[in-house]
Amino acid sequence: MNKKLERDYIAKSPEKIKEYIKRNEELLERTNKLNKKILNFLTFTIIAVIAVFILFPVFTPIFFIASLFAFTLLILNIILRSSLEDRLKILRIYL
Repeated sequence: MNKKLERDYIAKSPEKIKEYIKRNEELLERTNKLNKKILNFLTFTIIAVIAVFILFPVFTPIFFIASLFAFTLLILNIILRSSLEDRLKILRIYL
C-alpha cells in the first residue's frame, strides 16, 4: 500500500494500528520462510547446472534459465522484505 494511504488510514482509525502491525509481521514471517525456500531452490539449480553441463550439455540452458529465475525471485523477495521492515518501523512510531 502507498505510504500516504497508510498515513491516512492510521489517522482515520488509530485503534487499528496494532492489527495492521500484526498483519505486516505475519507477512514478514512468510517472506522469511519463502526466502529460505528460494535459497534452497537456487542452490539446487546451481548444482543442477553444473551436473547437467558435465553429463548432458544439451539441457544446460534450461537449468541455467531456472537458476536465473530463482535468483530473480530471491531479489524480489529481499525487496519485499525490506519494504515490510520499513513499514513496521514507521507503524511502530505511531504506537
